Amino acid sequence: MDPANTYRSALFSAHKILCSLDVLSARLSVDQKTVMNWMAGHGVPPLPVFLQVVDIIVEHIEAKLAPELAEAEKPVVPVPSQPANETPWAPSGKPTRA
Repeated sequence: MDPANTYRSALFSAHKILCSLDVLSARLSVDQKTVMNWMAGHGVPPLPVFLQVVDIIVEHIEAKLAPELAEAEKPVVPVPSQPANETPWAPSGKPTRA
């Protein structure tokens, strides 16, 4: 894949997410004409600007996946709990109570 297409694709995705060229250019602190030129394939954004574009996309994905990610963080196998006054094993290897 041509790297220039990667930049263009990311810019188009960020534009679609934000629903506005005005909002995108404001988030990137770049004038609209420059953003439109990059989207048209005339040059590429500097790395710090491109990373801001990636941040917009990642934030959007995280917001959409938040419920699924929260569910995925739950343990798959329940861990048995120990009573507060009981340790599982003493140094001798025998169960003890505090």
